[in-house]
Amino acid sequence: MDVQLPPSAAPPKKNRWAFLAQPWAVVIMTLFVTAIIIGLSINSIMLSVLNTRPEVVVPDLQGKSISEALQIVSDIDLALKQEGIEFDDGLPAGTVLQQQPPSGMNVRTGRAIRIVLSKGGEAIFIPMIIGKLLAEAQSSLAADGLQLGAVEEIYSMEHPAG
Repeated sequence: MDVQLPPSAAPPKKNRWAFLAQPWAVVIMTLFVTAIIIGLSINSIMLSVLNTRPEVVVPDLQGKSISEALQIVSDIDLALKQEGIEFDDGLPAGTVLQQQPPSGMNVRTGRAIRIVLSKGGEAIFIPMIIGKLLAEAQSSLAADGLQLGAVEEIYSMEHPAG
């Protein structure tokens, strides 16, 4: 014999989504949707702000004077930033020695091109060796990190031989 329970005695079926009817669930869902909308809005605003400046090609500034380089970059809405200054025997003082980013690269307008300028050739001060004995002249030069080159002896009534 099967015993059947009356329909009112059967356990009630649970609704899986019943918690959504609770006020706290509605608040949490509203906050979640609002956060997503705000995040997407900020993302689209930032992308539009960052991508509004046009791109330009970085010109070759190496070997140009600082005034020429400044004129070239300002014509295409870029800037210069001096990163250093170094000695270079091949370039006069005030000439662009290095640049970053390199020429030919695409950058957005308003960007600063970092440059290193030439100081020109390094000045070396030679000690006074006229009238000194050869050994004294060599030691004076060696003390300053120099080497004796060609030696020419001439007759002098003021200085003794040697």
